[in-house]
Amino acid sequence: RNNYISIFWKIIYIPNIIAVDDIKNSSPKSNFDNYIISVGRLSKDKNHEILIKAFAKSNIKTHSLLIIGDGECEQILKKIILKENLSSSVKLLGYRKDVLQFLKGADLFVSLSKHEGMPNVVLEAMACGLPMILSDIPQHKNLFSSNDVAYCKYNDLNKISKLLMKLTQSPLKKIN
Repeated sequence: RNNYISIFWKIIYIPNIIAVDDIKNSSPKSNFDNYIISVGRLSKDKNHEILIKAFAKSNIKTHSLLIIGDGECEQILKKIILKENLSSSVKLLGYRKDVLQFLKGADLFVSLSKHEGMPNVVLEAMACGLPMILSDIPQHKNLFSSNDVAYCKYNDLNKISKLLMKLTQSPLKKIN
């Protein structure tokens, strides 16, 4: 007699889904012209501190930097913005429900995360056709080839600064 019990587990992976139709049907909405955008909670792992410092180092006069999100690093980021004399060109917009409209109006998307799960906002930026600078973490590199986006180490201030300058002067082609 067989005393073994066989249990079969069926594991199904269901990734987060982005609303592609909503993205395609949304219109740009922003009081800003010519801007770079980053979206994510204001925490150490999202690395907005390096982004702000790279933006300062790049000395870009043609674009603003908009950061959408809230979190525990907000006061730290505000201090960096003041220290770098960027109050007129870097804006922390807090939590927003109209992120898609901001993405649609942006010229460049940046995510310098140290790690991610499924990076939904990166997928949303891609669906908007935005040129992107992404940290070279596996979660980003698994999504796009280096022909489609600019990759860099999340803490490479010099390279990030150079990419910001380069891509605001002659951006990567839109992603289709």
